[in-house]
Amino acid sequence: MNPTKLKTTVERMARHILERMCRDDKYYACMHATQSYALILEALARALDRELPMMASLIAPEQAWNALHAPPAAPDPDEGRRVVYISGPMTGLPEENFPAFHAKAAELRAAGHTVINPAETAAEDTAGIPEPSWHDYLAAAIRRMEQADAIVYLPGASASHGARIEAIVAEKHDLPILEGDRP
Repeated sequence: MNPTKLKTTVERMARHILERMCRDDKYYACMHATQSYALILEALARALDRELPMMASLIAPEQAWNALHAPPAAPDPDEGRRVVYISGPMTGLPEENFPAFHAKAAELRAAGHTVINPAETAAEDTAGIPEPSWHDYLAAAIRRMEQADAIVYLPGASASHGARIEAIVAEKHDLPILEGDRP
């Protein structure tokens, strides 16, 4: 349901609650019902800003009051931290470009992120395959990407066939790019 339609529906329901409470005098008094109506609308505005479900506020207006007057939540210590996949060229480069992957992984970890570094996971991901091919490494990388919620591209990624495939996967999974240019 789009936010405008949701807002209209909730306002209509809040008016209905107000009219019923005032008519039946079931919510202590009409004055309290009017206050509840205001709280419902205020809760709606906050929920639309946060895109949260509104059912509790609609069913029990006192819950809206409690939610609005609750102490602020403690800051999330993991806010801003991500699981970051590193993508970049490897094939044909000296040392398979592992030093660049390791340096970027160290930088990201120092910033508090969890890092998926294919230079670190390649051996584990292809264990049991006698002679892993480029396709085996790419398949393992794509499986690892499913655990990520962001991606970083190393310099030269646009020249890498594997990094270009990883970019397509990242785009399909809506992974935001933290650094580098999409190949």
